Amino acid sequence: MDSQNSPISLKDGAIFVADVHYQRGIRQELDHLLQWLLHQPPPQLLLMGDIFDLLVGTVPSTIERNSRPIQQLRQLSELTECHYFEGNHDFNLASLFPKMRVYPREVQPVIFEAAGRRIALAHGDLCVGSCYEYYCTWIRKESILRLLDIFNVGDWIVERVLRRSAQKNLCRSIPRFHQIIERKLATYPRVDLIIEGHFHQNYFTRRYINLPAFGCTRSVVLYQNRTFREVAIIEWRQRPSRPLLAAPSPRR
Repeated sequence: MDSQNSPISLKDGAIFVADVHYQRGIRQELDHLLQWLLHQPPPQLLLMGDIFDLLVGTVPSTIERNSRPIQQLRQLSELTECHYFEGNHDFNLASLFPKMRVYPREVQPVIFEAAGRRIALAHGDLCVGSCYEYYCTWIRKESILRLLDIFNVGDWIVERVLRRSAQKNLCRSIPRFHQIIERKLATYPRVDLIIEGHFHQNYFTRRYINLPAFGCTRSVVLYQNRTFREVAIIEWRQRPSRPLLAAPSPRR
């Protein structure tokens, strides 16, 4: 894992969004979230990967399919500080979001700091096996993507990937997840807290947070007053263009 010169400050009022898995015509709740964020931009937005079911910055058809939220995110990056942690469904994004700080998988985790605590942030698909590591390196290579694009006649490869992804249960509970995390903690740098997405488990301990998957829970995490709080998005029926936030109990 790469080192960095100094931690980035995590701002009070920062919002974490993970695992939306936006797919046009199937999972479109991202529209409501981005409308709300554009109306009330937070001081800092952390997009923790898999915001899209499939978005590759060098594959034009995936950009066209996601054009509306891409434009909204670009507008948002003009209004507030945005950090995008690439996931396994969305990568090679730096050219798409020039005003954001985009972190490819190979530079994750990224160290932030808040109230004297060092916090490691990553999408979460790190240290999961050598075969997966090889696949992640291979699929991000520009030469491989160009080759796949040649065979993607009629967009059939993209269509197949999206169909399979649409059938996945985003809310599946992982048995003995705490044991998986205990083993994983040993692979991370020495920090006070680790925050990840990827697993969709909505799991909070003092040392580790697995963020709620927005595609499942319709919730984000708010950092405020040194506390991480899960926050559910509720559509205000009288004014549907402006969703509201409803906050469950905080987690420290």
